[in-house]
Amino acid sequence: MILTDTLSPDFSKSERFIRPGLTWKRSTDKSQLSVALLASAGEFKTILSGDAGKVTEYFFLNPRFSWEYDYRSGRRLMIDYSTSVNTQAASQLLPVVNNINSLSLFYGNRNLKPEYLHDARIVWWLFDQFSFTTLLASANMRYTQDKINYSRIVNADLGQTISLINVKDDWDAGGDVDFTTPVRALGIKVNLALNEDYNRGLSLINGNENIGRSFIHRISLTIDNRKKDKWDIQTGSAVTVTDSKYSVQKSLNNIYQEISWFTELSYNPGVHFNIGASADITSYSAKTFNDAQLVPLIGAEINYYFLKNRRGALTLSGADLLNRNRGIERKSEINYLVERKSDIIGRYIMLSFKYRLNKMGDNNGGLDIQVKKRR
Repeated sequence: MILTDTLSPDFSKSERFIRPGLTWKRSTDKSQLSVALLASAGEFKTILSGDAGKVTEYFFLNPRFSWEYDYRSGRRLMIDYSTSVNTQAASQLLPVVNNINSLSLFYGNRNLKPEYLHDARIVWWLFDQFSFTTLLASANMRYTQDKINYSRIVNADLGQTISLINVKDDWDAGGDVDFTTPVRALGIKVNLALNEDYNRGLSLINGNENIGRSFIHRISLTIDNRKKDKWDIQTGSAVTVTDSKYSVQKSLNNIYQEISWFTELSYNPGVHFNIGASADITSYSAKTFNDAQLVPLIGAEINYYFLKNRRGALTLSGADLLNRNRGIERKSEINYLVERKSDIIGRYIMLSFKYRLNKMGDNNGGLDIQVKKRR
């Protein structure tokens, strides 16, 4: 192999920084307040194949604020705001072509600036100690200044050249609602979770601003038994829908769907044995591909505990018992669709031995401490 300067360069990145800060905190019986002002100052230097090097300096102020208020028993409100700096990785700065994919040539950029991030979050939490009902609701937002994103040049032959640039901004917002309550008549506990996420990003295609918007919707329902003396059973289902839209290249618009059902069960017949099984069946589909992919994963195991304090464990486990696991990746690009299938480990059975070092005392666990009274 003969090294070529343009394809096999000697490239390095070094960084020096100082991050001083001042924090003020105040706590009362019902609230905690924290206000901080930090600074991020530094420089990083890149050297390509022995050149003089390029130095980039940066300085940012990073204010932070957090407030937590317990206004009633089982009621809590939390507000957080913070800023941070994300400096570039060496792979993003390397200005040499990556030509593994001849249809998509990729270049880094030594002129990239650090990203400056603003994160805000508000959380409301409720817990009813009589019914053991929990409700958690939250909303969050992130704004990124000088976001590192892609600039694409699409040629007449549909080949493309991709490089990294700083775009003016990037927005991400979302919300979550998580509700858990027991159903005593049925002896179960129910959890319902809703998640919404929105992202607005910006990239360039042939010099034109391409605004990408992505909506992610997810809902999940999980049920498990309350009394777990012998049996521990959990089952549920989740649906995730991702809707992506682009302003310039509308052919990239896509809708991804993921539907899954999962269950786990464990049975303890005694102190020396544990039997478990699990199932996860997921269907993947996308508008740009005709066939949905169904992946059922079934597993089981049996554990035998022995030695003092059950420190030793023999485990016989089986994974992917139906031998249906698949390594598949689907991707939509401006000028092509990719479906990549990979060989992966399929069905197997394994016998293992484990020895735990963190147990002390007799078979009941813990320490046996005896105190003799003086007479």
